[in-house]
Amino acid sequence: MTDLFSVQEKLGKLDGLTLAYVGDGNNVAHSLLLGCAKVGMHICLATPKGYEPDKEVIAQGMTFAAQTGAQISVTHTPEEAVRGAHVVYSDVWVSMGQEDEGKKRLNDFKAFQINAQL
Repeated sequence: MTDLFSVQEKLGKLDGLTLAYVGDGNNVAHSLLLGCAKVGMHICLATPKGYEPDKEVIAQGMTFAAQTGAQISVTHTPEEAVRGAHVVYSDVWVSMGQEDEGKKRLNDFKAFQINAQL
């Protein structure tokens, strides 16, 4: 909520704006997806394959979006997510408790970022 409040404070509104999220489809992505959908803010999430947000969270977000006019999309292409976005958001690639997955995650996200620069 505080992140959305910051956007509203800086841009003067939330409804109709687009937030691009680039990173892991984790709890942060889930919270942003649901929050944006509830306030009528479009969100496009870009994740490496295999790191998408939970399908149930997406479905719940779609229910909220149907009520507010928000749009939700998920892609594997960062350029697609950020194109036309008013706000770009990212998060850590290896969260606490995922240290044992660190090397794989860093490799997956490094490839994701390199592809974003092509």
